[in-house]
Amino acid sequence: MKIYLLTFLFFTIVSYCHCQVGTVDSSEVKSIRIDPGQAIGKSVSEVFDHVQYIPLETTKESSFGEISKLEFSQNRLVIFDIDTWAIYIFDMSGKFINKISESQISKLNSSIQQNIGSAFNTFTVRKYQGKDVIDVTSRNSILRFDMDGQYLNKIKIEHVHYGFVLASGTKILNGYMDDAKRYYEFAVVSNVGDTTLYFPFDIMSYDVDDLFSGNRMSFSKDFQSVLYSNYYSYDIFEVNSTKVLYKYKLILPGDISLPKDFLTNPEYNLKRWPYMVKNKAMVYGLSNMRSIGDYLYLKFDSFSQLKASRKNIAYNLRTNTPISLQDLTPDTLSYYLPIEDSSCGSNFMSKGFINFDGKNLYTSMSFLCMKAFTQQNVQKEVTYPKELNDILRTKLHNQNPILVVLTPKTN
Repeated sequence: MKIYLLTFLFFTIVSYCHCQVGTVDSSEVKSIRIDPGQAIGKSVSEVFDHVQYIPLETTKESSFGEISKLEFSQNRLVIFDIDTWAIYIFDMSGKFINKISESQISKLNSSIQQNIGSAFNTFTVRKYQGKDVIDVTSRNSILRFDMDGQYLNKIKIEHVHYGFVLASGTKILNGYMDDAKRYYEFAVVSNVGDTTLYFPFDIMSYDVDDLFSGNRMSFSKDFQSVLYSNYYSYDIFEVNSTKVLYKYKLILPGDISLPKDFLTNPEYNLKRWPYMVKNKAMVYGLSNMRSIGDYLYLKFDSFSQLKASRKNIAYNLRTNTPISLQDLTPDTLSYYLPIEDSSCGSNFMSKGFINFDGKNLYTSMSFLCMKAFTQQNVQKEVTYPKELNDILRTKLHNQNPILVVLTPKTN
């Protein structure tokens, strides 16, 4: 039984190829002993150089619940909300531009039944003929829109694979199948079409066991590489345009580490999910991995929902110090406001950062949560930026989330 976790990523069309199997360079792997529970808190200004809050304009057409996915072009923010199952387009100041609704997708792809969540399953912002476009995957078609949300055309596809495109143009495709129908975790495809495959796996194992499946990659280093880690593993690999490097071997405390034979012992067959539900503190994988300057940002995935769970960490590779991103103290840099919602919600704890643009990391805060914190600041005489101050003074409560833009320190 294959268990999918919700992921939205760039897509490409799968095709068979004459490929070669690559080897992983393990010559410089770094072992890191890390206990998330011992991660320290710091002030916001000790971790970040700049903080910006972007209120997202609320109108009858643009009102939504939370940011489930965020992508951007040069002058647009493109947001998917899982509650309304719609795509919202804002400019970089937060002004609403347009909305791509599920009903609109259903009309454009007439074979789709109009059940919530059935009309489309993902979108991506990509370059096409030198311009950014929004490609919405709808069953066996791609519906293409411009960055103002205007429909352009429909493209027929047979299969869709998920992956990344590096700044060099190299493609990294997930779940790749070669000519002999052997499966690999991912393939690296060069600009001239040379394809190298990594980490073979047995596709049939997902039919007979309760295993997670899904992407575990995150852009790093200004889109020159991605960091990759598989489920049930604490190993991190760097994938760039020339090779795959075994970068970090994380060693966690025994009380939050899965048994070493968790994937090989038949006693766990069809019992892995119940095991993790019962042992909620067990880390079943790593995600949201970013290498930025001296810091390795990462999220420890577990079923624990305790507020005290330190899931989001910035590890200083120079000082070997883990910093808890859920325990940063607001200061003047953040106008004495929080930069994520751990104190009043669970989105950051469960998802971590919602994207990275090569320079900035992004989180979001609910309007009500943000407004509650401003009321605690009345004695500090804080001067907020005009756009934030204007929205915080409104008496309306059903306002869109506020996007938080964070520029990390690099040393």
